[in-house]
Amino acid sequence: MEFIKSMGGYFGSSLEGMLFSVLKAAAIFVIGWWVINAACKVVLLFFQKSFKDVGVASLLESILKFALRIILMVAVLQSLGFDVTSILAVIGASVFAVGISLKDSISNLVSGIILVVNKPIHMGDYIECDKSEGTVVKIEMMFTFLQSSKENQIVVIPNSKLISSSINRVSEYNMVKIEYERKIAFVPKMSDLKKYMEKEFILNKNIFTVPAPEVKLQGVEDGISTVVLSVWCQRIKAESVNKSLETMTEKFESKYASKKK
Repeated sequence: MEFIKSMGGYFGSSLEGMLFSVLKAAAIFVIGWWVINAACKVVLLFFQKSFKDVGVASLLESILKFALRIILMVAVLQSLGFDVTSILAVIGASVFAVGISLKDSISNLVSGIILVVNKPIHMGDYIECDKSEGTVVKIEMMFTFLQSSKENQIVVIPNSKLISSSINRVSEYNMVKIEYERKIAFVPKMSDLKKYMEKEFILNKNIFTVPAPEVKLQGVEDGISTVVLSVWCQRIKAESVNKSLETMTEKFESKYASKKK
């Protein structure tokens, strides 16, 4: 009888300890999951302000969220009494085999990083790739999401496909070269002209630094100089940049007019 009581007490305490571990693990999982989602939203806003590129911010946020969730799962397993060290050792030994079986996923992940670093496409681009087309609305770790021209239809493309296939990009991000020509009533020094214009180009955020802007003195006739400014910008910004170039040359002419003699 005493043996039965002792066994009952043993199993009762074991069951109580197990129940406590399960509840503890569940609490860690629920709270951790909520904290990770909330924290990643804040981090996403920080990334968007830091990188000025929604695609970069979205990819970094998804990588961070994935890493934090892995850490959370390890913490949950540890709270349940599992030997995490042994689990990690088994996972490490299985990485090669898993890597082979998930080679397409790894390819998509690496391709996603390449897309963000080299930026062949941007958020808001309308692209055509193979038989898919649409506006880029999200670039994540594994896939890029396009908003189709068809209502309420999202096209999901593996990142590796975007890297390995030809992309026809038709969007506001297309570059255009502007060659602005102006005649000024004196012959400027090229050193003064280039120094002044280079400063103005840097201050104008709509003008690309790559390819580099060019400043040329096309010719001089009867004391009248023909100045040509060649710059690159987004197609949608072309009109604004053209007006800026006009203002730049007007200011230069006004500032250096006294040197015409």
